Amino acid sequence: MRFQQRFELAPCEPPEGMDADVEVLRFVFRTLNTPLDRLPRRTLRQCAIVDHLKASRHWYWRRGSFPIQVNGDQSPH
Repeated sequence: MRFQQRFELAPCEPPEGMDADVEVLRFVFRTLNTPLDRLPRRTLRQCAIVDHLKASRHWYWRRGSFPIQVNGDQSPH
């Protein structure tokens, strides 16, 4: 919870030409053409991704920053 509270999200700016729904399938399942009903559901992550897409929801690219303390310095780097 502390990480989440300190993490600052940057404004949402989707990269041109990249679809986050496609990229999450490529990254987690290593496939782009397997129907959702045939994807494995062995882990909570796999189940969450499939359920999210089946509910007609989408994934989004997000960036952010987290202040890191270096040698006692509290400023973000």
